[in-house]
Amino acid sequence: MSHIKDFSLIKEKNISDNNDQIYDIVIIGAGPSGLFAAFQASMLNLKCVIIDSLPQPGGQCSALYPDKPIYDIPGIPEISGSGLISNLLNQLSPFKVEIICNVTINMWEYIDHNKLWKISSLKSNDKKNKKFVEISEINNINTENTKINPDNTDDIQNINFYAKTIIIATGGGRFSHNKPPLNNLSKFENNYIFYSVDNIEIFSNKKVMIAGGGDSAVDWAIKLSEIADKVTLINRRAKFRAMPHSVEKLHSIAANNKIEIITPFQIKSLISDSFTSNNIEKMSGVEIESLDGLIKKIVDIDYLLLFFGLSMDNNDIHQISGLSWIDRYISVNPSTMMTSLHGVFAIGDICYYPGKLKLILTGFAEAALACNSAYAIAKPEKPLHFEYSTSKGIPKAISKI
Repeated sequence: MSHIKDFSLIKEKNISDNNDQIYDIVIIGAGPSGLFAAFQASMLNLKCVIIDSLPQPGGQCSALYPDKPIYDIPGIPEISGSGLISNLLNQLSPFKVEIICNVTINMWEYIDHNKLWKISSLKSNDKKNKKFVEISEINNINTENTKINPDNTDDIQNINFYAKTIIIATGGGRFSHNKPPLNNLSKFENNYIFYSVDNIEIFSNKKVMIAGGGDSAVDWAIKLSEIADKVTLINRRAKFRAMPHSVEKLHSIAANNKIEIITPFQIKSLISDSFTSNNIEKMSGVEIESLDGLIKKIVDIDYLLLFFGLSMDNNDIHQISGLSWIDRYISVNPSTMMTSLHGVFAIGDICYYPGKLKLILTGFAEAALACNSAYAIAKPEKPLHFEYSTSKGIPKAISKI
């Protein structure tokens, strides 16, 4: 589980209250590069906000490999993806930096008479999924008080941000769940079909089917076997792609009849035979078939978890006119990280220049370059006097994890 949900002192705030604020920097992307850019901006006394399309900060580190080890962060021999995000958020905690999640940038335009960029978000009908968090100070770890995903955001509409500069740190792009080609899939989503687990208790004493063969599918099959009435794990392949020790544990539990493993099979259709009292169509089972189509059978279930991975794209950024692209990457000046648009910078995996290395540590250095370059645009009347952090210090001591 990602450590970022362990931060207890995260304040909620309605995004609509945020519309008319002017920022020195708007950072698009809350992965490692974006989070460190916010720290660098804050050290330069630049007001910034981070916007991300995911429901929580962390980018790929949180969404794709939260528990996998990273070995090439300077000074840290080994750290997990979620551990790195925890440290970055902890490092950012002395500053009042806003992080707005589940918001996708739709367009931006330069307002010449104000010398400002106007950044607009894409309107979504799925308002319940928009989250706003403000990292203030973190003194301890307390999962019970976590408010990183507040539920009181039903009134959130489109958001406009006004910024003197922009830093694009979207990495591989916006994440979306890979979905199987099943009829009526959307009809049962968020009621009977899920792509992640937010509330494990709803599966207690229920019949749960999990589809997939990776770490998420195997790990959740193991976890839910402790509370569910029955867990069925279905995979198109006979072998699983999860960590070897997890696969070993999975087969051990299956040997005790707590998990039923069905391979190589796939889901053919969803079955519904009734409605709830709220007139919501109820899913009662699935039809599965062998890959050769010779064997078909019905499995009664209460819930279906689909773990077919995530896909990424930067289509939203591609629609912004004026940026110079090299294949799927934004071309930048490596000495400033500025793009072809004045005042717009790009860092991390989204950017390209000759000799570019797609490493997290490279993104950190690019973040520092971008923020120092942005300073001259954000505060042209105030020259930047370079200071080492050992001399400048930070507002208050960072708590230890």
